[in-house]
Amino acid sequence: MKILNLNSPNFDKRPDNSSIDTLIIHHTNMQDADSALKRLCSPEYTVSSHYLIDKHGVIYQLVPDHLRAWHAGISSWRGKEMVNNFSIGIELDNQGAEPFPPQQIDSLIALSKELITKHPIEARNIIAHYDIAPHRKDDPNHFFNWELLASEGIGIFPNINNTAEQKVLSNLVCEDIIKIQHKLKTFGYDINLTGEFDFQTARVIIAFKRHFCSSSFLTNNQELWTLEAEKKLNHLMSMINEES
Repeated sequence: MKILNLNSPNFDKRPDNSSIDTLIIHHTNMQDADSALKRLCSPEYTVSSHYLIDKHGVIYQLVPDHLRAWHAGISSWRGKEMVNNFSIGIELDNQGAEPFPPQQIDSLIALSKELITKHPIEARNIIAHYDIAPHRKDDPNHFFNWELLASEGIGIFPNINNTAEQKVLSNLVCEDIIKIQHKLKTFGYDINLTGEFDFQTARVIIAFKRHFCSSSFLTNNQELWTLEAEKKLNHLMSMINEES
């Protein structure tokens, strides 16, 4: 696997007590890879990532792994804030609403496999930008195939097929909603247990469904809790319980 090195000035040291245990996937939402690389390597912008993969599958490293790149922003995962402190960020060249070419995904798989052999990154911690910042981010887009990555040993995905079960679970009482919120929080999302389908809950549900229900993501109201989402979350909970 060939990696081209570019030097972004946008980085600093990780905290002394930090350990790299999380991998964040982004898309650039820019016209092309050159435009994204210029921004990520420009001192005018306080943004960077450790890697960028263009549509041809070429991998660029912009910041060494041991340093802190500035890709996550305000973020939280599994109760830990400032995800930049303990993560590696990979940007995928993408205009924001287009599929990801096979050669780009092949390079992502190869790079991810290398990173998870070098660092103690659990499958549960290979996630999207929107997972760690559901209130403000939506990358990578719904074309990203998390199930394919999981089949390659990268990330976690429920191995059940419930895409036909789009029934909305309505008439849920406060206790039911708290149970859903608690499971989402236990899995890793930053969510308060309010017992209401409030704004923060809607944003986390959208993030969860974009990640784990992507094949049906555009077919219903994205913030509504469906039978598919319920079954997949329950299966994920059983998977992480088996790991612990």
